[in-house]
Amino acid sequence: MQFPVFSRGVVPSTMVGHYRFAGVNVPVSCAGVRVNPGDIVTADEDRVVVVPKAHAVDVLKKAQDLDNQEHSTIPFIEKFKSIKEAVAKFGRI
Repeated sequence: MQFPVFSRGVVPSTMVGHYRFAGVNVPVSCAGVRVNPGDIVTADEDRVVVVPKAHAVDVLKKAQDLDNQEHSTIPFIEKFKSIKEAVAKFGRI
């Protein structure tokens, strides 16, 4: 199914059948972070991030702005041959 699964540890296969269904579309807490139905959850090898549904539009806009800024930095450095000037203009590399 190619569905990514992340966990804090290994779940032994002998536990199959020992779980019980607790609910659907209910808030859960994972590592002290509350995750509500509709929240956006994304992960990679390093971390898991939860974006509350109410903040999704703002987070997307900030991520798009940052992506645009980062893609603008490379041509700037290539043109002016100065990382110092790029940091001054974009605030970071």
